[in-house]
Amino acid sequence: MFYGTGLRLDEMVYLKTSSIDPKKLEVKVIKGKGNKDRITLLPESLLPDLRSYYLKSRPKNFLFEGRRTGKPMGNGAMQVIVRNAMADAGFEKGMYSAHSLRHSFATHLLDQGVDLHTIKTLLGHSKIETTMVYLPLQECKRAALVSPFDQLNARGDVNKD
Repeated sequence: MFYGTGLRLDEMVYLKTSSIDPKKLEVKVIKGKGNKDRITLLPESLLPDLRSYYLKSRPKNFLFEGRRTGKPMGNGAMQVIVRNAMADAGFEKGMYSAHSLRHSFATHLLDQGVDLHTIKTLLGHSKIETTMVYLPLQECKRAALVSPFDQLNARGDVNKD
């Protein structure tokens, strides 16, 4: 869910079931960082697991409730679940967090060619400079770029006279 939505830890902990729109494939973040609301993506491939989880857990208010019905799971408990899931998936134990998954969400969107402004909006950043931190993570992609001039030249579209 972290990787698919790009939510922050606090945003996931306080995510209400009513904030999930499976028809529009959206998650509405209410009062995220900076007390701002925003809309982010809901991966269609997560819907079966979310439905199954919902039917099994029957959360009353928050999607991920703690031991007390109607109250959110604690940040620490959520982080333990994420770290254990990452270790179970074969990643080095203790090296990844919920925030690592948020970073991966942003970096992989950038790799897909999604523009920085859209990623900024999905992540809920106030400043584009905050989102630009993901650009250096794309160095391997930049190394493979070919100048448009060279592409034209290779096709013979450039008049060398």
